[in-house]
Amino acid sequence: MRATTPITYVGPSMNPTFRTRDVLEYEPVTVSGLRRGDIIVHVSPERPIRVIHRVIAVHGERVRTRGDNNGNDDPYTLTGEDILGRVVSATRGKKRLHVHNGMAGRVQAGYYRMKKSLRNNLVLLVQPLYSFLSEHRLISRWTARWLNIRVAEFERPAGRERYATLYGRVVAHIPPRSDMWRIQPPYRVFIDDSLLPASDAQ
Repeated sequence: MRATTPITYVGPSMNPTFRTRDVLEYEPVTVSGLRRGDIIVHVSPERPIRVIHRVIAVHGERVRTRGDNNGNDDPYTLTGEDILGRVVSATRGKKRLHVHNGMAGRVQAGYYRMKKSLRNNLVLLVQPLYSFLSEHRLISRWTARWLNIRVAEFERPAGRERYATLYGRVVAHIPPRSDMWRIQPPYRVFIDDSLLPASDAQ
């Protein structure tokens, strides 16, 4: 049995495959052992952070990646030195998640992209009503105080980054060097950003 290393997932780029605070296990892997659709842990060539994304292409010793929730490929290629391992298991609380790699992973990522595209098109259709409800806070003034929102803070090379989660799903984000919450649709209808806590209550 190969040794595995645990890592806690943070961020929206692999939603809904993973959610913030999911605990993943990865094992060493060579570039020759990778397949399209594999989920890997790698060090970004642009800055010293670990990234968990899916392999979309392998060309010789070069690997291209993309997050399941991202619209574009990562702006770099990886070599074996950048890759820490392939994700083989995941746990959410007490629930064990099935990790789809290879062809099954490609199907899963494609399904999520199609679902996201349909959702975005639907948002465009209801945008006028959505904007009206969000701007006037007709719903959020009643629901915001009852939602169990948690905020996690992380120190990044560029500064402090915050994520607000609702039942494990990222619903809002403050990037480094910013004080403004960016609430993801459709949650702005239900969440009043002025009531979001400034730090993790834990």
